[in-house]
Amino acid sequence: KGSGLNSAFFTYIGAEKNGTKIHDEIDFEFLGKDTTVVQLNFYVEGKPQDPQLIPLGFDASEDFHNYTFVWEPTKITWFVDKKKIYETKPGARIPSHPGKIFLSLWSGSEEINAWLGPFTYKEDATADFAWVKHTAMR
Repeated sequence: KGSGLNSAFFTYIGAEKNGTKIHDEIDFEFLGKDTTVVQLNFYVEGKPQDPQLIPLGFDASEDFHNYTFVWEPTKITWFVDKKKIYETKPGARIPSHPGKIFLSLWSGSEEINAWLGPFTYKEDATADFAWVKHTAMR
């Protein structure tokens, strides 16, 4: 929790593949300036598709919760503590390239202060993750 911080759980394809940079991504992002909401987003070919700020009904910085997404060929569904909080709209472009799972904490810069808030955190910043699990669907 703190202005200018972003704690995230997301998929990302990573480096170039066969000389082509592919940017598909699925996000849960917690903006430190307001940890009572989560930002959900997904990218196809580097373009954000449908960013959403979803009220959580609690402060995510105060306790552990389960954050889940189900990625299917025609939709993505996000859950918090097994409750569906958002689903892509019918016909949405969905990421199609396999990605790696990342957990991160990073600070912003002046260019993105409007989004994250100015970085003013004076103490050590940490993000705690209790566990991560991947289940392949068949």
